[in-house]
Amino acid sequence: MKNKMIRNLGLGIIFILFLISIGGANAISNINTPKIAYINQGNHILNEKINVPVNIGTFNWNQLLPNEVTAFYYPGWHPVIVTNGAKTTNTLSFPSLNQSPYTFPHFSSHSWSAVKSTLVYIKTGDKPLKLSKVLDNGKVTYDIVGIWWQTGWIGMATHLKPSPITIPPNQKAIIQINHRVYNLAIVSPGIITTYHKDISVILIGIIIVLSVLYWKEKWY
Repeated sequence: MKNKMIRNLGLGIIFILFLISIGGANAISNINTPKIAYINQGNHILNEKINVPVNIGTFNWNQLLPNEVTAFYYPGWHPVIVTNGAKTTNTLSFPSLNQSPYTFPHFSSHSWSAVKSTLVYIKTGDKPLKLSKVLDNGKVTYDIVGIWWQTGWIGMATHLKPSPITIPPNQKAIIQINHRVYNLAIVSPGIITTYHKDISVILIGIIIVLSVLYWKEKWY
């Protein structure tokens, strides 16, 4: 009787873990709306490639947590930098021109907008993020107009673009690519890419172990 109860309990646990694993996998598959890539800082990985999904629609900074990156394509005009104090959800906004860190070109002296461009949105964590390449379908894209973060920038015809580019910690950043990108990736020395950990993999491993123990108890 005792052994039968133990077997039934083990079978029940296996069934419950199986259901949880299915639910975990479904939950994880639903996380990618909007689609986001995840960055985890490391020290021993060189030239790690992060595949960044490109979305259609409207971005909001609230969609990103630190160490996350996503991209959106805008077929029309879309603001990137504003310096009039406007409360925006998808730009880098400053109370005034003097409070922004940028030197704007003469043809756009107080703000910056993009048109028919792919905008990559990044939130760095507590470590800087180095970017060595931006890839479109596996090839380096050379029409990056600028990279802006809250305390500095590269590009915009006013600042040369060195490589690699370092975005400081705890920053919002935007990269403008001057065309529509379908297969986007960024390459960074010294980072590891991570996605939401699929707990179903761990649970399936537990299920296998419990199954082996159960059948061993039953037949031996």
